Amino acid sequence: MGGLISDSSFKSFTKVPILGDIPILGLAFRHESKERQNANLIIFLTPTIIENDDFQPTRTQFLNTPLPVIPEEKISFLDRGAPKKYGKNSQEEDLGAPVAAP
Repeated sequence: MGGLISDSSFKSFTKVPILGDIPILGLAFRHESKERQNANLIIFLTPTIIENDDFQPTRTQFLNTPLPVIPEEKISFLDRGAPKKYGKNSQEEDLGAPVAAP
């Protein structure tokens, strides 16, 4: 068993502007509040004895599935981080030269 204890306290003041600043008369125009919070986090551990017969490995093809090959995009040293333009004429707009039609 283990745990954490958190303790915090807060003070807040509420007042009417200018009137709350007057030395004795200002007490009637301001309010002070105090708040204290306590929090406890308790962790319980329960030991359990496990026999060899209790463990059953799962059968999955996850580890045998090959990862898809994703081609890497060439990045030029002239790329200044400008957003990419996608669409019909994306090559024409990116390179600044007309694209030959097939």
